[in-house]
Amino acid sequence: MTQGAHDTAKQRLQAFFRQNIQAEPGMTTDMAERLAGRCVSAIDQTLSLHAGRTVAAPPVAPSPPQPPSFDPFAFSIVAMLARLGRDELISKLNSIPAIDNLRTLALAQHIYVDPTLMRPDDVRLAIVRGAEHRIASRRAAAS
Repeated sequence: MTQGAHDTAKQRLQAFFRQNIQAEPGMTTDMAERLAGRCVSAIDQTLSLHAGRTVAAPPVAPSPPQPPSFDPFAFSIVAMLARLGRDELISKLNSIPAIDNLRTLALAQHIYVDPTLMRPDDVRLAIVRGAEHRIASRRAAAS
């Protein structure tokens, strides 16, 4: 394989890994790029070893610390409301300042939030009302 063809194959393989790694929830573009590069380097190194020649691994720069990604399943909205009450749920939701994270939480747990709401407090209230509606619907269905 010529050097140009080898580089093209490596680029295609790295793009493949990057696309699949980036599909992982909470994965940043930079992190996906670094992981894809590491995968391709490891494959290249393994193939080189099997071909009878050794290749020095490129130095890997330590990745900068990433802020923890938001986990929309860290707690159950409906379960918290049912067990601990409205005030505790509101308190927990108040600990989530980013409106995008509130929307992600609601979407992941199938709580409808009007997309036109723009203030975090309005989104929090919509989440509480949605959870109350879900509990009421369950109780109605059970009777």
